[in-house]
Amino acid sequence: MWSRKFLAYARMKGFVDVVLGTLQVEKACVDLSDTENPIFAIKLKIRARNAEAYNALVMAIEETDAFYCVEDACTDEYPFGLASLAWTNLKNRYEPT
Repeated sequence: MWSRKFLAYARMKGFVDVVLGTLQVEKACVDLSDTENPIFAIKLKIRARNAEAYNALVMAIEETDAFYCVEDACTDEYPFGLASLAWTNLKNRYEPT
């Protein structure tokens, strides 16, 4: 039930593609300062969606094990978290049971 509810929320908020990993988020180390690049705005929007999705997952968590599943989605390449990795971690931990 938790996964269906969160995906419904993600669809309402417009970040379900980031949660499911169908939109790739640029790594934090990628330079997005080239405003002349026509895809600059798209990359920034995807990064913003990822931040919103990751933060929504953090805020939805109330149990310690689940929190660490989400927290483990912070990496060197994604220091503020990757929503799709957090989602995968949660599904791997809780969906089988």
